[in-house]
Amino acid sequence: MKIDANYARETLVRLVQINSINPTLAAGAPGEREIAAFIAASLNSIGLSSEILEPEPGRTALSAFGLSW
Repeated sequence: MKIDANYARETLVRLVQINSINPTLAAGAPGEREIAAFIAASLNSIGLSSEILEPEPGRTALSAFGLSW
């Protein structure tokens, strides 16, 4: 598998820019929803399916599937 260095760098920069502070650590913090949505969109763009879950109120998780090696 070849890694696209520019894509990896741009993705990392965007991930670091997204405010995903845990709301239990800082009142009013946004939590992980925006970062989960960003990752889901990225995975969907390469043909993988994903689902954003909320296992606890205000806490977000991402489940992705469809990759076979």
